[in-house]
Amino acid sequence: MQRGSDEKWLFAKFVGMNPRFLLVALSLLVFPLTGISQSITSDSLAHYLTGSFTNAEQAKNTDEVPELQLLAKRIWIEKQNGVWLYWERSESEDGSFELDQKVVQIIDEGKNRFSLYFFDIANAEDYRGGKTKKLDKLMPEHISSSNTCEVRLVYVNKAFVGNTQSECDSDFNGASILAIEMKAKPGILELSEMGFNAEGTPKWGSSKPIVFKNK
Repeated sequence: MQRGSDEKWLFAKFVGMNPRFLLVALSLLVFPLTGISQSITSDSLAHYLTGSFTNAEQAKNTDEVPELQLLAKRIWIEKQNGVWLYWERSESEDGSFELDQKVVQIIDEGKNRFSLYFFDIANAEDYRGGKTKKLDKLMPEHISSSNTCEVRLVYVNKAFVGNTQSECDSDFNGASILAIEMKAKPGILELSEMGFNAEGTPKWGSSKPIVFKNK
């Protein structure tokens, strides 16, 4: 993967659309100044992201977010080009009403920086619920790179933090661009998503994150 300076690597075109995303990007530029001595690998990030998560505790205390489930499992252990996960969000514990299903590729960019690529899955309903027997049938040729979304994270203060670094497509509720902000720490995954139109006007979502906790 080609990239220029750290500044170009960390900033996406859309960060100026929302002050929260801009602050995250600016904070990433400061991290190298603090010094990062611990070596972190793709397996470290995968460990933070895998598991069965829920935001039930958050949903009980607010009407702003519904109760959601998030399932992430390691797949394709033998593949050499990164670490791979099956990723599923749903409104039921058995995945019978899924919100989205993706395959996630984790690439180590060096210096405790990582790229996450989210791929669409052909016939995704065949893998609903993420059972092992179902995922054994999921092959690399079943994913699509036509609408790949990229999130870049850096490890600092015992957490992975970052946001979208490419203009991820969206066709939901008047939005054409999807912006994602993510923070992963032991047992907790904070995820916020917002949809913008081509002019940078927010159309849906919130910068307030959904707080998933590992069950």
